[in-house]
Amino acid sequence: MIRTIGQGTVFALLAAIQGGVAAGGQSTDYKMQLQQKEFEAISNKQKPITEQTYLEVADWFGKTGLPEQIERSLPRYLRKQIGQFVGDRDALKASDLKYLGTRSDGLDKVHYWELPAQHLPQKYAYIVVDSDGQAHIGVGDRPIPQQ
Repeated sequence: MIRTIGQGTVFALLAAIQGGVAAGGQSTDYKMQLQQKEFEAISNKQKPITEQTYLEVADWFGKTGLPEQIERSLPRYLRKQIGQFVGDRDALKASDLKYLGTRSDGLDKVHYWELPAQHLPQKYAYIVVDSDGQAHIGVGDRPIPQQ
């Protein structure tokens, strides 16, 4: 007598022959493979890039005389002004800025950076350190005073 069996039964029989059957009719090897794939999928996911977690690199970091926190706040401020996020492919990066040095306007010390034309209509970014030591960030076209 020939007996017909379904496809699921064939797979269950093959699994049993090849390495044992776990509860629910699936082979233990198959379950282990699924668990391994799930683990790999979870561990390979990249964490989202945020302004707080992204550590930019620029040749002018550490060379301005400003505290690092203030230096790093400049590109963040500029991206916020133009509606970009650090994770955007074409976002402004700290390395896009060219540090031009400092000038004094009598009372305050001003640090200047040249801005890339494709990101902002203004030519310069600046950080003004006032007589109280407070830093103020801005952008503009005012000419850099000659020393």
